[in-house]
Amino acid sequence: MPKPINKLQKGWINIILKSNLDLSSFTNKQAIEVIKNTPTRDGKRKSYPQHPMKLDRVLKKHPDFTYVRLTNKLGNIWTYIGDEKNAD
Repeated sequence: MPKPINKLQKGWINIILKSNLDLSSFTNKQAIEVIKNTPTRDGKRKSYPQHPMKLDRVLKKHPDFTYVRLTNKLGNIWTYIGDEKNAD
């Protein structure tokens, strides 16, 4: 059983959801750039996933994200489906 999403990881997901990132199609690298460029309330640098696979594991645990696997070494294309699930 995978570990639950911790407070830091929830913060990463909230930044992704509040950003102007296209949630219908994005990669781990794009999401990490958004997290990197978002300062904390104090204006300091936000802690971010050091490797795309770390964010990949976090998004796989979250029920509101789905992905399409691309060919080797290209990673995944992520889609936010939370709005669709809440509309039902």
